[in-house]
Amino acid sequence: MKRPFSSTRPAPTDSLRSVMRTLGLGSLRLRIAAFTFFSLVGGLSQAVLLVLISEVAVAEVEGKHSIHALGRSFSPTSAIIVSFLALVFFLSTSIFGALVSTSVSERALTGTRTRVVIGFFRSSWSFQSTERLGHLQQLLTMNSTATGQAVQNVSAGLQSLMMVSGLLGVALTVDPAAAIGVIGVGIVLSLMLRPLNLRSRRANRELSKTTRAMATQVTEYTRLSRDFRLFGVETRVMDTLRRLIQDTGHVYRRTQMLSQTVPILYQSFALGFIIIAIVFLAGAGHGRFAELGAILLLVLRSVSYGSNIQSSIQGLRASQGLLEDVTRELGR
Repeated sequence: MKRPFSSTRPAPTDSLRSVMRTLGLGSLRLRIAAFTFFSLVGGLSQAVLLVLISEVAVAEVEGKHSIHALGRSFSPTSAIIVSFLALVFFLSTSIFGALVSTSVSERALTGTRTRVVIGFFRSSWSFQSTERLGHLQQLLTMNSTATGQAVQNVSAGLQSLMMVSGLLGVALTVDPAAAIGVIGVGIVLSLMLRPLNLRSRRANRELSKTTRAMATQVTEYTRLSRDFRLFGVETRVMDTLRRLIQDTGHVYRRTQMLSQTVPILYQSFALGFIIIAIVFLAGAGHGRFAELGAILLLVLRSVSYGSNIQSSIQGLRASQGLLEDVTRELGR
């Protein structure tokens, strides 16, 4: 039987992967693999739906009785039927993804809390007696909750990545040059935003440290409130706690600003590239409205999912410091 806690000190937790592995999430690989597969199917279904809707709309405007899309010909009626089937696939895979994501998050949360509790009670009395008041409760609440939130962010980011892959995969069949251009733009944007992502990571680690210090200090001061009143130092204590709370608030504001700014910048830059591409194509005499319309729909949805990926990355950065605290304490 696999023990839920090991006294062996974990490896350095410089990467999120090592953190998640230390928290025992490797046993969920099968569920994550199924989630990945169905997310990819959902992305392909959505891409097929968007292309067919675009082609049907153009066919209706131009009075065509045949539609050529995805390497084959459709009648408007058959295209609508296939679109409806693609919609059903997209809906069902999305619901399945939500079920798997919440299940994995619950397993991560309860597993982390179990490991913390068992690890504490299996340790020696000399270790237990040195624990600061409220420290274990903090690990079971704020830090453990961060595990569930991190898994949710991983699931959301992975789902968005698979959606983007499906959309761009279909875009390659419609217009390979445009799809390759979109992929190149995505890589460039990721490199451009890398410095902000690194700053966000450092800021979130600082937030974890200051929040932990504030929570521990408040717990200890609350226990000593009677002594503080007896010696008449309540005002000094309140000033100290007020400064701690304000310092934590400043760090929180900085991390939230970075977390919200990065996805906005990604989406804005991506849309700017699309506008430039449209102007370039118009100037080059690219008049195939049907193909261009389908590509634009796919690219716009890809930009939306790309923004979701950036939001998931920022969410992971926000949880990483708390997760590293948990793995460090389990090792201790």
